[in-house]
Amino acid sequence: MLAEHIIVLPRVRASVQVVVPQQPQEPPSDHDFAAATVYFAVLRTKSDEGGLTDEERPNTIELADAIRYLEEIKDRIRVVRGDPLHEILQEVRVINDRLGRMDVRFDRMEAVQADILSRLDNVANRAADGVNTTFSVIPFRDGSMPTEHPHNLPPLHRLAAVNTLNREHLNAYCAGYGIPAGRVADMRIGLRMAIGMRE
Repeated sequence: MLAEHIIVLPRVRASVQVVVPQQPQEPPSDHDFAAATVYFAVLRTKSDEGGLTDEERPNTIELADAIRYLEEIKDRIRVVRGDPLHEILQEVRVINDRLGRMDVRFDRMEAVQADILSRLDNVANRAADGVNTTFSVIPFRDGSMPTEHPHNLPPLHRLAAVNTLNREHLNAYCAGYGIPAGRVADMRIGLRMAIGMRE
């Protein structure tokens, strides 16, 4: 059991003309906390007010004592009740941790889904002939689409498109699919295999 703790009331000169809060309960109540908060706010407002003499205006010692009083009430409430903010922050950390793990799982699922879709397109391309049926655009290994920004490469819907690629586009496609640079003919064969075209 916690020992009783007496909180000393704040001191203020009578000339400041402010009502000092009553002695707080033990442990302090929400009303005691509200009274201490209002007391400090009134003192701070009076210290900023114009038209008051130095005797009517709270000095820095009285403001510091009001802060001390408010902090003592807050600290005592934390000791007696526990720190609800700390408990809430702990729950938020647990939730954030779970959300982080879910994000990782979703990223993995998206990567698997992209890989499956790429493989399906590749299989569909094997069934196409590139003359009567067009080929699907297959994403690069990093998941980006070759025909979209930042690559902006021409689509390879037909066999003739692969065979007529200039060296710059051929290099870009091969780099995106992880095909090593080499002879143009070998690079074209590797590219056709990567996107599922039949020889």
